[in-house]
Amino acid sequence: VKVIVGTPSALENFLAYNPKLEFDYTVYDEVHGLNGNEGKSLENLIKTVKGNFLALSATVENPEELADWWKSIKPEIEQPELVKHDSRFIVQQRYLWHNKSNKMQPLNPMAAVNDLDYLKEGGMKKGTLSFTPKDTFGLYEKIKDRYPDLSPEKWNNLKNIKDIDIDLEEIKSFMSANLEITLSEIKKFKDIVELIMSCVSKSVSRTNGKFPTPLIIGIAGSVSVGKSTFSKIFQLLLSRIYKSKNVELVTSDSFLYPNSILEKKGLMQRKGFPESYNTKLLYDFLSNIQSGIKSVEIPNYTHLVYDIIEDENIIVSSPSILIVEGINVLQTPIGIDDNYEQDISHFFDFSIYLDADEPVIRKWYIERFLDLRKEAFSDESSFFNRFTSINDDEAVDLATTIWETINLRNLNENILPTRNRASMIVKKNENHMIEELWLRKI
Repeated sequence: VKVIVGTPSALENFLAYNPKLEFDYTVYDEVHGLNGNEGKSLENLIKTVKGNFLALSATVENPEELADWWKSIKPEIEQPELVKHDSRFIVQQRYLWHNKSNKMQPLNPMAAVNDLDYLKEGGMKKGTLSFTPKDTFGLYEKIKDRYPDLSPEKWNNLKNIKDIDIDLEEIKSFMSANLEITLSEIKKFKDIVELIMSCVSKSVSRTNGKFPTPLIIGIAGSVSVGKSTFSKIFQLLLSRIYKSKNVELVTSDSFLYPNSILEKKGLMQRKGFPESYNTKLLYDFLSNIQSGIKSVEIPNYTHLVYDIIEDENIIVSSPSILIVEGINVLQTPIGIDDNYEQDISHFFDFSIYLDADEPVIRKWYIERFLDLRKEAFSDESSFFNRFTSINDDEAVDLATTIWETINLRNLNENILPTRNRASMIVKKNENHMIEELWLRKI
């Protein structure tokens, strides 16, 4: 019996020099490595090596999809048999020889920690310390002896999200006058925050990585679907939960080209379409934030004048959590700006697509158009002041035409196709209430 053992890249090189070598059986251990540094080599091995196989992993959360993928690239085999075991039990107890007692003593993983910063930065959540049941109970007993008044519930350094108080009047201050918000709706936002933090924590634990700093969350959806209000409530809630954290909110409108440039390029009727954004500027901003630059300036866009305000920038300073909201944040950029084709969404640790039925969004858009036009009667500097000379029926007709010729086309061509790229889809009903949550299996 001849057994060959190696890493994917080593075996790939070995087989390149031994192309006629055949195997009766192949074992792929840690097959979740398909998503890792040697994933390409592992995929090439799977595609080229024939015969029976056994694929093993303790951390694949979508095994059915993996089995289907395996079948798609190996049509010569029958559907792979999928065997799942949902429990993982660590029983490898560590011991240390103790000279004074002349015997083996259990070694708790916490004994290896000599840097308090490791614990302060969430080291216990990194998965690098593996505890057996005996280790866990031993740690509990030591903490209980030293801190008898400390209950297990108080061990968790995160606040109980459900206990966070939110002032409805504060939320109403940045909502449209014709919208209402209830305590039951706020609870839905709290549930969303819990889901997001749980998903991010699972991802960090699975990859043995560090909790992202900053945590970057993208929020996408159609024009007038309520992204701004949703994002502001989301920001307020996160600020209440994590009081020591700086939670910043940025809109992708800040990265639109100024109207003067759009007019020069003949793109004013395409405002909001992918080519109307300075994608490189947005990419550079997120890159600078992610790399830890403390203070980053971005353009200031205002809906009052429907344009970038010249020589007036917004400063984003060292966010712990950054929310990026906009219709384009999940889009794959087109080849413009010297063939600049960077993908913005890869910066996101989590993403949300805010959804509603098209007739409902259309209705919201027309209502918003009329509200902005009404406000513009008393403000000549408003972009919508130009529409005050027409009557209400003409304004509705104009808003409907703009929706059908510009916004609906942008929704169908560029925004809606990104929905399935999101980590979570939040579906709203006609009353702006959250009706459904669709969470991608991560």
